[in-house]
Amino acid sequence: MPYNTYFDNASTSFPKSSAVGEAMHFFLQSQGGTYGRAAYLRVFESSARVENTRELLAQKMGLTQGNTLFFCQNASMAINTILRGFAWKKKKVLVSPLEHNAVMRVLAWLRSQIGLEWVVMPHYADGSIDMLTLKENILASDFDMMLVNHQSNVNGVIQDLKTIGSWAHSEKLPFFVDASQSFGSTELNVVEAQVDYLAFTGHKALGGPMGTGGFYAKNPHTIQPLIYGGTGSRSNEFEMPECYPDRFEAGTPNVVGLLGLEAALLNPVPTQYLPKDFWNLIQTLEEIEGLHLYKALDKRNQGALFSFTSQQLSTSAIADKLYTNFGIECRASLHCAPLAHQCLGTYPQGSVRIALSPFHQVDDLHYLAHAIKEVLCF
Repeated sequence: MPYNTYFDNASTSFPKSSAVGEAMHFFLQSQGGTYGRAAYLRVFESSARVENTRELLAQKMGLTQGNTLFFCQNASMAINTILRGFAWKKKKVLVSPLEHNAVMRVLAWLRSQIGLEWVVMPHYADGSIDMLTLKENILASDFDMMLVNHQSNVNGVIQDLKTIGSWAHSEKLPFFVDASQSFGSTELNVVEAQVDYLAFTGHKALGGPMGTGGFYAKNPHTIQPLIYGGTGSRSNEFEMPECYPDRFEAGTPNVVGLLGLEAALLNPVPTQYLPKDFWNLIQTLEEIEGLHLYKALDKRNQGALFSFTSQQLSTSAIADKLYTNFGIECRASLHCAPLAHQCLGTYPQGSVRIALSPFHQVDDLHYLAHAIKEVLCF
């Protein structure tokens, strides 16, 4: 049996459940119908399935209903909608040290437009937030919002949302979570963590197709829409409707993609390797001379991805040799997260990232370890 050599699941998950492609093909060839734009059966059925996808996602994040969950093209659009639609007053935001450019570039744009300032929260060497130092040194009333990347796409560190959210809530500081990497593979309950805003994508850990994503807003009236246009409702008015989800879902949605996402949610893929297999891989790599791993200091906060550098070769050379000689597909360099690399001490060279999926088996991990050894121990 050939090995599963795709280790770039932090970019997009692959393969998908076979149910995803089947659902999308059935919609395109047999079902059809737009969302919420007419009153015949085909449209009713398509609209109902989109709403079922919304409810499944809401349940997965701990909500009893999906009326505050909105679809858009991807997590980047969700982040733009929230940050650009938010009423900034103090023009200061707290950010975690492991933020992706999907967040930082929006903040940089806001800095150029309204003078927004960001402050990186105190943290440990792996980028996990140091809550004790935060509480002692940060005056929450100076800020409009706290923004946290739930799981880093560089070293896999998972932040403690419940502890962070509890403090933010007690300080009446709006709490925004970027769950692009975590949603689908890591426990996430927006109610328990007292999250005010959350952005997610469908094509990573959720196992759905690209072009799907969205956001949760505890109080949607606190943000303005990013996109204006047709909704199929209140068509006699030029203004965007006040009702949800229409207010934040202008234009025809990606129905075929959302039905693929529904299929992924209804047909989850069980992880085919054990936690001990993952940690055996980590231990094996740590024994390679000159290799430095970037991961969580506390293994309880580790997601199914990590990265590494080597004293012998550049990150691009390592990735090239892994692919050319062993067919290993992974990503090298900065992973669209320069702030994270500055935190971890890997800027500007970046790192080689390994991101697992539920489809990987223990033999695949053994093959990966063998390949990395061969590349670095020449």
